[in-house]
Amino acid sequence: LPICYEKHTTVLLFYGWLEMQSDETISGLSREGLLSTSYQDAVGREEYRRYFRDGLLKYLRSPAEFMPWSSQHSHTNFCGTGWAIFVLSPDDKLYTGNHDSSTGWFHAAFLGGKPVKAAGEIYVKNGVPLVITDKSGHYKPQFEHLCEAARVMNRNGVDVSQLQIWCRWVDPVTGKSFAGKEGMRANDI
Repeated sequence: LPICYEKHTTVLLFYGWLEMQSDETISGLSREGLLSTSYQDAVGREEYRRYFRDGLLKYLRSPAEFMPWSSQHSHTNFCGTGWAIFVLSPDDKLYTGNHDSSTGWFHAAFLGGKPVKAAGEIYVKNGVPLVITDKSGHYKPQFEHLCEAARVMNRNGVDVSQLQIWCRWVDPVTGKSFAGKEGMRANDI
């Protein structure tokens, strides 16, 4: 366990303790090589923030210019090129980026391992979100978390009329569990 975790007498599980730490403490843990994820602090994560503007997902190109964002140049380990990983923070901020296990870039990187409303992979074209998935090994989101992400986008004026939610699925009749792309397409999505 990290030294600073051992110094405190606590009945908290590690992730409970982690949630109470500041961005500076989390950054220090990462620098010491104790965690293999490239945790971002409040300043570092802003590069990955996407904004809800004019019915689209946008990125900040310059201090005064918002541009429609697309995932076409992104990459994930699961869905591949054209997809990005995403997290939705508790205060409804959306962050996206590439999934890169060689550099420690995972879903947990955006908020320093702290809780999120939703996480997964996202496919966006010209600012229009077309697909979100539940693919996050760290957060293991459920269908209802992805629905919350869709509701947040909708409340913020983003057109979600074309949005598909791909989620792992268990057949209620046979009990068969579908995983991966097969599971995401189990309902002919």
